[in-house]
Amino acid sequence: MGQWIELTEAKPPQFTQHGAKGLKVNLYASPYDMPVAARGGISPDRTGFTIELRYLTEGEPTTDRDEGMLRLSVGRRSGRIHRIRVNLAERPVDAVGLQVQEIQDEVAHTLRSPRHGEQLTDLRNADAVRAALEFAPQIYSELAQAH
Repeated sequence: MGQWIELTEAKPPQFTQHGAKGLKVNLYASPYDMPVAARGGISPDRTGFTIELRYLTEGEPTTDRDEGMLRLSVGRRSGRIHRIRVNLAERPVDAVGLQVQEIQDEVAHTLRSPRHGEQLTDLRNADAVRAALEFAPQIYSELAQAH
């Protein structure tokens, strides 16, 4: 598994809500929904790539959820995503850049539209995770070394 990458400079996603009488309110993800660090690593057999996320508070029990090529570990109380395991055997791609983009797209799509129909996580956390993964492309360095 790679080194932890601090995400303190990652910008929290902004949400705009439209209220009564044309009122527009800008909201940001809670600091508790924003990952503060992330790391990635490829499995020894090269069939999986795992991304781990760390938050301000740790130690929450998680539940694993299979979502197609992804297996997500989601906090039981918070609904925050703590681990994403990507099954590389299902979608082998030759170019690492395409594979990274495909992983990011799959994560974003799965968090917004889960396979089993129920929302996996709070949408603010989903957007925060997506922003963190885009902010720190070095998370994927082990994936590049595997090719």
